[in-house]
Amino acid sequence: MPAGPIAHFDLWVEGTPSRYRVRAGGYPSGGASGTFTLAAAIPGSNQARYSRGRRHLRPPEAVGTPDDPKTFGAALFEAVFKNRIGRLFESSRVRAQAEGRPLRLRLRLADVPELSRLPWEYLYDRERGMFLAQTGRISIVRYLETPEPTPPRPVEPPLHVLVIHPRPQDLPALAGEEEWEHIRTTLKRHRRSRRTEIELLEPPTFEALHDRLHQGTWHVLHFIGHGTFENKAESGTLIFENGQGQGAPVDASRFSALLYDRQVRLVVLNACEGARHGLSDAFTGVAQDLIRKGVPAVVAMQFQITDRAALFFAKKFYRVLAEGATIDVSLSSARLALFCSEDHVEWGAPVLFTRDSDGELFGLAPPRKLASRWAWLAILILIGVAIMVVNLIRRSPSDGPLDWVPASPECPAQTATDIRFRRIKPGQFTMGSNQKDQSPPHEVTITRPFCMGQFEVTERQWRQVMSGNLNLSRLPNDDLPAAASWDDADRFVRTLNQHEGREIYRLPSEAEWEYSARAGSTTPYSFGKDPSRLPLYGNCHDSSEPGDGYPRRAPAGRFRPNDWGLYDMHGNVWEWVQDWYGPYPSGPVVDPTGPATGTERVRRGGGHEASAAHCESGARKPSLPSFKRADYTGFRIVRTLD
Repeated sequence: MPAGPIAHFDLWVEGTPSRYRVRAGGYPSGGASGTFTLAAAIPGSNQARYSRGRRHLRPPEAVGTPDDPKTFGAALFEAVFKNRIGRLFESSRVRAQAEGRPLRLRLRLADVPELSRLPWEYLYDRERGMFLAQTGRISIVRYLETPEPTPPRPVEPPLHVLVIHPRPQDLPALAGEEEWEHIRTTLKRHRRSRRTEIELLEPPTFEALHDRLHQGTWHVLHFIGHGTFENKAESGTLIFENGQGQGAPVDASRFSALLYDRQVRLVVLNACEGARHGLSDAFTGVAQDLIRKGVPAVVAMQFQITDRAALFFAKKFYRVLAEGATIDVSLSSARLALFCSEDHVEWGAPVLFTRDSDGELFGLAPPRKLASRWAWLAILILIGVAIMVVNLIRRSPSDGPLDWVPASPECPAQTATDIRFRRIKPGQFTMGSNQKDQSPPHEVTITRPFCMGQFEVTERQWRQVMSGNLNLSRLPNDDLPAAASWDDADRFVRTLNQHEGREIYRLPSEAEWEYSARAGSTTPYSFGKDPSRLPLYGNCHDSSEPGDGYPRRAPAGRFRPNDWGLYDMHGNVWEWVQDWYGPYPSGPVVDPTGPATGTERVRRGGGHEASAAHCESGARKPSLPSFKRADYTGFRIVRTLD
């Protein structure tokens, strides 16, 4: 999900199953209304999909998971998002995307408990072939209006996290120790670890929680354990331990009362049915009652969940949260990771309830102001010394390739087109892998620095240099990568050099491209080896994988850059390089440029239509230079250094 203020799309629903009235508020303004029936929204559900290993206390007779999430989600989407509401949602989505804002779909369903029990997280847009909650650019939250004000921000560091893991002897054991250890190490490894304190509640009793909350300030509570919802009593329950190590049920009202008027910003209930509520009152669940008592955000499971899925969810959720993402992005990433782990149902279990406006729950306060002018002078001196040390380190012969400065005069932007570059220093890396077309892996030495284009060449930049428009729709779309054949890319470079009056621009060699894409990494992707994180860094998917918000080309630079400041090196469009296609050498090489002749050129990096494997740093594909102009092929350029 891109950075920037969140754009909101609000959906209010009221009425009865025979006829619901829905009102929508779009972004940045505008409204629409419509009607639908419950029968039109629910095509059926499977009441007992799983039966083993769940974090529950009773037989799974009412799991509530759709038999086919795609069919269910499409029916719900088409029932609600039709006519004016559908058009308003689409215009809001396009507007938010153009402004680089995430779009938050806020469901206001408190007046229709029978509807808020439905798994809206499976909303499926059949036209785009995607679940809204998996796009990374649209988040779905249950927005509950309460009389309690949202606590002021920011919080004073450090951020305090309390993990609660009851282990009652009379109930099935869970993988809680592994979950606790992962949360602890993830937060401690993060670069802001000195601003985070994490603790495991011992003993894991309700009385001990009461005492610990009184002894300090806590910002995050994470519960690992068993939970259930009693239909007859219409009450959610969490299981703590008693003094003898046996299970001790604590209902929603008791648990939420303990957190009333505290500074807790987020509660994560990694237990079954923490988000479930009764048919007569939308606030009878544990999560909903916490929101009513003043907690700004709660993540909970809306149905029973397997221990394996709960553990996997926690790992992915906290890893992204520790990187500084908002609660919305962290949850979307965890859902996507669950889906990619061959789970086609449980990814929809986590639900986000909130009354917070932007998902920035943990904006840590800046350091306190120092009263003394001498203190400020000392700080400025220390900063100056630090800059000098960094510069000395950067000039060291052992320095790595990350010795570029964004505004370096050695890599100025191409003024006629505003193409920007990053300076890449010489170095060594292992090119290729043991995969078929990337074999054999071999050592490559780059002996000369070069300036690599920070972004793919866009349609606007093409028109600034060439006559005509390359966009396949025949309409200008300035920020999209130029869809080009190799011949197109070569013609662009030659024309650009003619304008300059010297040969300083070219396509990168295949070795330069992979060296830049890896950015010092040795893993399949520049960010690691986990493909579930790919939607954060690139527009890359196929029919078997979830989307990332862009069914086709994405505007350049909408995803995270690699460690060397280069965008879209994974996916979006395959990028042409200078080399003819041929087999890799079997031994070390220096500044390779590929075969002297050939019939096919090389494309690198994968496109929006490619699988995750084809978006790896080492992925390559041969194609004729005149390969048809397609919206999944493009290029970036290199500026040589004299």
